[in-house]
Amino acid sequence: MLIYRITEEHNVQIEDEKFQGLINQDLQEIINALKAAHFEVRIVGGAVRDILLGDLPRDIDLLTNATPDEVIYILSSHEIEADVWGIKHGTIKAVINQVKYEITSLDFRIYKDEHGNLKINETGTWADDAKRRDFTINAMSMELDGKVHDYLNGINDLKEQIVRPIPNFEERIKNDPVTILRFFKMLSKMPQPRYSKKTLETVKRNIDLVTELDAKRIRKELMNIRKGINGTKTLSLMRKLGVLDLLNTATK
Repeated sequence: MLIYRITEEHNVQIEDEKFQGLINQDLQEIINALKAAHFEVRIVGGAVRDILLGDLPRDIDLLTNATPDEVIYILSSHEIEADVWGIKHGTIKAVINQVKYEITSLDFRIYKDEHGNLKINETGTWADDAKRRDFTINAMSMELDGKVHDYLNGINDLKEQIVRPIPNFEERIKNDPVTILRFFKMLSKMPQPRYSKKTLETVKRNIDLVTELDAKRIRKELMNIRKGINGTKTLSLMRKLGVLDLLNTATK
């Protein structure tokens, strides 16, 4: 893992040289545009996990307290192209030099109230956003100076190699079955991963849902699993549980 020091409860400060130069010129342009408009910006999710593991993340996703509309306006005012395909999930993609960078608005979501009326939530906190993610090790956010905010004890789980889902795990799987493959991807990233019996039982109970996934997405996740330090053992577990057979059927 990277070198870091504890700054306060549940927060750490990354001090490793590998963190330097992580943000390229195009990403910095996006960050500068948001900060110039007086909005906060953090790196979020899997990128923070990989940084703490000592790996350079392939993709860096940003989280901001600007709303999607504000992000679109800011990007356009800086002549940066905005891809709005994911706006219903609060995500705008900034496009620079044909590369897309995800910018998600803090705890933004569209939902139905008790009367079935569509509502928009855009008043969440950084901690609220962390609770919307899948696993504790993916729920951390990091300021641009290397300060990591950990609301759900993800740093300790990462240190102990524990893949711990955030509450409402089964509901999350039913809403987005790729969560099952993300579980196995997390296992593949650790030499000796640990998980609870309850977590595995939840995965087993919903395994058939992977057949609903797009073939392209399945192939992408399987490739990521194979590349993991624990990829071989993870694939063996998936074979034992019948996941690989289901995925093979889904991609035919």
